[in-house]
Amino acid sequence: MSRDPSTPRRRGRGWRRAARLLLVLALGVGLAGLWYLDQRILNLGVAWGPDLTPIPQTAGSPLGVNLFLEREPDPAKVDQSLQLAAAGGFQWIRQSFPWYDIEIAGKGDFMDRRGPGLPHSAWDKYDAIVAAAGRRGLQIMARLDTTPLWAHPGVINAVGYHKGPPLRDADFADFAGAVAARYRGRIATYQIWNEPNLAVEWAGPADARAYTALLQAGYRAIKAADPAAVVVLGGLAPTVGSGAGGDANDLQYLQALYDAGARPYFDIASIMIYGLGYAPAERRVDQRPGDLARVNFSRPLLTRALMERNGDGAKPIWASEYGWVSLPPDWPGKPSSWGASVDEATQAQYLVDGYRRARAEWPWMGVMFVWHLRDPDPLPREPQPYFAILRPDFSPRPAYTALQAYARRFPIADTGAHLLPDPAAPVTTGTTTIKFQGTRLDLVYLPAAAPIPLHVQWAGPAPADTAGAAASSILPAGRAPLSDELAPAPGWPAPAGAALRRLLLAHNLADGPHEVTLSGADALAAVRGFVVSREPALPWAFPAAYALLTAALAASLVWAVWPR
Repeated sequence: MSRDPSTPRRRGRGWRRAARLLLVLALGVGLAGLWYLDQRILNLGVAWGPDLTPIPQTAGSPLGVNLFLEREPDPAKVDQSLQLAAAGGFQWIRQSFPWYDIEIAGKGDFMDRRGPGLPHSAWDKYDAIVAAAGRRGLQIMARLDTTPLWAHPGVINAVGYHKGPPLRDADFADFAGAVAARYRGRIATYQIWNEPNLAVEWAGPADARAYTALLQAGYRAIKAADPAAVVVLGGLAPTVGSGAGGDANDLQYLQALYDAGARPYFDIASIMIYGLGYAPAERRVDQRPGDLARVNFSRPLLTRALMERNGDGAKPIWASEYGWVSLPPDWPGKPSSWGASVDEATQAQYLVDGYRRARAEWPWMGVMFVWHLRDPDPLPREPQPYFAILRPDFSPRPAYTALQAYARRFPIADTGAHLLPDPAAPVTTGTTTIKFQGTRLDLVYLPAAAPIPLHVQWAGPAPADTAGAAASSILPAGRAPLSDELAPAPGWPAPAGAALRRLLLAHNLADGPHEVTLSGADALAAVRGFVVSREPALPWAFPAAYALLTAALAASLVWAVWPR
């Protein structure tokens, strides 16, 4: 039988066609991989460039720490804890004001009759804490929770301690109002409840509608007692499940809060940031239930995206708890529920690196409260005390020393839009010195009818890419401005209908600390604030790579379809 002479040729054409299709597939996968690297890893949630507007409660130092002073019976140790918190560079403390420990026996009864001795005011302990914190220059976020037995009979028997909401939200509101009235002018920030999305904290299945009602009652009472007070949402525990054991996924729970109408009743959103053994540079995020790898330092990006979808992007986020557990190498106790343990040196490095990343990339993040300073009565087999940055005898762990060194950089302005005056830019007698870290600095100002002189003086040699002043209302100081354009208006104080402008003062700077002094009383009166931002090192790299891969994919697709 004769062989068809065209068979090898057809077979060769088949291989070439397959090779062309494989090339198309490889280029398509490469383009998808480039997009994933760009959008989902390297640049996900990173605030690049100057198109930023002010977000309240984000200025100043982000360093905060949790304390358990209500459990410390020795007043000298209370004072020592506060002294070490201040010496460690912390500006904020998160301190519980337990309802069951203040309004103990019945509604309106603030006397403590427990233990030996004559009855005394239950406020005494907390008055002393507030006074001692004030002497140390520490600001307090007061956590209000833990129901007394009279407000919800039987709940203590169900969970073993004072958790769960009261039977009447009005009882909690009266307590919250009493705390705010007593400490008006000394405590400005109140957090309503703790981890309400966990069954153990809610003494039953998490209920977003019930918490919204409690939040609303507490918010109104606090604002009535102290209109200047700031109300913080209960810190939501990062939870990958969706209802197991009564817990609620933190993202689903937050959406349920918005659906229930909670948005007007908190000024600051609150989350917990636990690294679970992963470094702060771990950038993967995913909402898939059951994937513990996705509870990491990057999880706040999901919370932020959810807030923006609900039109709440003008509010900041604070981290009520922040840390990595560091168990002894030969730990004989219970296994950690917070992921893999890290050694003490790694714990110290991760805590500092987390602050650095948040300050560089997330202008919406405010205070992050380290969990925790010191446990006054640690249980021997529980891992939780090993989050502490001080040992029970008050000796420092490496994390305390590392954070103390990091705190020395403040006050300094990082990525974000900053109103004048700012802790990093105080204004005195027509002069301000801005201390900032970033690669670009812009001023936001209100144009005037005539030019106003503004003098610009850099500490050290002036950067090469700088401008002296704005074009339309501020006289240039020896050179034309690099850029003078309309500025984003939301969040910037300006007369109704006024068009603010944004002047580029300097860019292409080294990403290190910088200092510039601006002087001129009339010009500074026109300046509303400044924007510190970072610019990608190679801003053309991803666009160029997208263009090349897209062109190659198009060409290979044409070649695959029409090989001639």
